[in-house]
Amino acid sequence: MMRVVIELLVSGFVVLLIALLSYLYKLYRRAAYPAARTIYETIPFLRPLNVEDLEDVVDQTIERYLELNIAARQFKDVQRKRALRFLEHLGRMIHNSRYLSEWARHERAVAWMNRNTELEARCTEVVRACMEVDAGVRTIQLAILRWRMKAAMFPFARALHLAPLARFGQYHLLLSYERMADAALGLCYVIEPEIEESLGQSL
Repeated sequence: MMRVVIELLVSGFVVLLIALLSYLYKLYRRAAYPAARTIYETIPFLRPLNVEDLEDVVDQTIERYLELNIAARQFKDVQRKRALRFLEHLGRMIHNSRYLSEWARHERAVAWMNRNTELEARCTEVVRACMEVDAGVRTIQLAILRWRMKAAMFPFARALHLAPLARFGQYHLLLSYERMADAALGLCYVIEPEIEESLGQSL
């Protein structure tokens, strides 16, 4: 009899746990992935990127000049500060890619329902461009994090060079973000041409 009671209690607990996890997952999906996000619900959340400052941070010529003209310890401190600026830009890029992707996915669903294959293709282009930016930025963020941890454990570690992080293999950070922005502007022009300029200023 006791064994049956225990099995019922365990079964009830498992069912309750599954129901709770299912509910929490639905809440997470609702919070992280809105059911619909129009362009009007996207632009206010975008964070403008200072492209000129980003280009300065990842400029190999500037980085090389600093390395040759100041002491190694000072260069390391300068690079640490430049890395913080770089991380701020990266944060804005990944933030914008998330919101643009949510908007493009919503528009793609609408296009699919209306059997508008041309619009659907434009939306897919934006989604893929956002995925490219997201993957590249996260890789760079991880590289900077590894260096910061190494520098904390080994004070005499070499200074971090930022220029190579912005371009590795076939990936080019600035060109990737530019492709995403151009794809988003192109989609906006097709859907809501009157606010294309506003979108451009927000990117």
